[in-house]
Amino acid sequence: PVAAGKKRNIGVELASGEIIAFTDDDTILREDWLKNAVKHLEENPTHVGVGGPNFTPREGLPFAKAVGRIFGSKFLFSFRYTIGHSKPKEIEHNPTCNYIIRKKVFETVQFHDTLWPGEDAEFDIRLIKNGFRILYAPDVVVWHHRRSRPLPFLKQMFNYGKTRAQVTRMHPGSFDLRYFAFISAFLFLMSLYYLSLSNSQIPFVGNVDLMIPIILNLAYFGIISLAGVLVGFQTGKVKQGLYAPLVLFIQHFGFSLGLLYGLIKKP
Repeated sequence: PVAAGKKRNIGVELASGEIIAFTDDDTILREDWLKNAVKHLEENPTHVGVGGPNFTPREGLPFAKAVGRIFGSKFLFSFRYTIGHSKPKEIEHNPTCNYIIRKKVFETVQFHDTLWPGEDAEFDIRLIKNGFRILYAPDVVVWHHRRSRPLPFLKQMFNYGKTRAQVTRMHPGSFDLRYFAFISAFLFLMSLYYLSLSNSQIPFVGNVDLMIPIILNLAYFGIISLAGVLVGFQTGKVKQGLYAPLVLFIQHFGFSLGLLYGLIKKP
């Protein structure tokens, strides 16, 4: 199959306009989406691209809405999925579900033609390396459907983690400790389990009591359960609140597993 980046490159080649607008087939565009994007590009000639909020539609299954709530939590994910920013701000990445960019500039960079997903993040890394600047504008709005079941969501997060490892290999300067926090914690806990069950000794410490990794695991599940419930029940919807801890766990586990796989797998 042809990667999404290559398809978009071909589409841009065939386009005749000066401004290129990217979105996905599962998004809903606000009626003033394009007008507002063009306005921001005209008002900010030093910036070459603009994106905006990526909200979750009101309709949908409770699990999908819980995914939206977790994505929209200011302390768990990103401003991109929340309401609250009233002014445009300069950023380092716009996803292609909501990205409008000047064609001449796009043609100097273009998407990686085999990488997917993550071709948009890799594109923006090279874009900024070349001295270009992009914007986030709160009135350039799309609604983006989320995965409605646990297994597809796990697969999505695994692919995100795997691609993040690939992008980090391609651009070592893009390394971000936040992406490796959960995988580091996971490997640390697995090491403690191994040392405990194998009766191995740690220098200056001795044997590891099996209760230590068990207690740390319980603490982790307690924290994500509490965080998930607090975020989920903000809506007042019981099902969303109950799904939120599961969503948060899948997000952490899937991304970390994909990241580990991407780091181990040979390019």
